[in-house]
Amino acid sequence: MENVLITGTTSGIGKTFAEKFVSMGNNIILVSRDRQKLEQQQLYLQKKYHVAVNFIAYDLSKEDAVDLIMEQICNWNIPINFLVNNAGFNECGLFTKTDISKEIKKLSQRFSIRKPLGIILILHN
Repeated sequence: MENVLITGTTSGIGKTFAEKFVSMGNNIILVSRDRQKLEQQQLYLQKKYHVAVNFIAYDLSKEDAVDLIMEQICNWNIPINFLVNNAGFNECGLFTKTDISKEIKKLSQRFSIRKPLGIILILHN
């Protein structure tokens, strides 16, 4: 049994990843902004798959997000075996039809994160 940290789990592909990993018997840590959705997801996954499901409700766009996540993982003393870093953004529509200024703004915001979560987790383990 492995421990998997998945970001952006309350909808879309992140939600699918969460269900897939627990269906394989893995314990997971869910990370998303919406506490209510996370609580519902946690109860559903634990009841259906009988695995440990923890969650962290936090906005990953905040500057202290990585520190907060790492602190919580350390407090729980859970080693992370896999990271699915799914949280992100999207501009809806065909790429050639989307507003390039919005794409550039979102990319610049996204990649100005000072501490990439994946690297922090690798160093932690």
